[in-house]
Amino acid sequence: MIVAEPLAPVVNALSRPFWAAAGEGRLRLPFCVTTGTAFWPPSPSSPFVQSGAVGWRDVPAEGVLLSRVTYRRAFQQTFADRLPYAVCLVEILPGLRLQVHLAEPDAATAPQAGDLVLLAFRPVAEGGPPVPVIPEAVS
Repeated sequence: MIVAEPLAPVVNALSRPFWAAAGEGRLRLPFCVTTGTAFWPPSPSSPFVQSGAVGWRDVPAEGVLLSRVTYRRAFQQTFADRLPYAVCLVEILPGLRLQVHLAEPDAATAPQAGDLVLLAFRPVAEGGPPVPVIPEAVS
């Protein structure tokens, strides 16, 4: 069964700093003001300190590829014309992981688990917002 839902992130008061930065090609994450620890997903208060304040900071858009799955059949109708496509789990900071798309999953030099990857922000669906993407194969 192909799921035919629109492909759009939830942009609200909690996630707006992330999506605004993504639109400018930057990776911005929430941090606990008390401990300085980044976390994801965003929250109105720190998950590390009771009722702790939250701030936002830019971080390098890079990390270690932990795993990836390559789809050769469309699970979402939005991606049917983009087969094959890959979704990866990337550790951005110790203990903080994001799901990102891989632009060239079948390239001979496509990154493998354990590789350092650089992220870019690009739409993966026509008219969609820029999302974290591993834009090209590693050299």
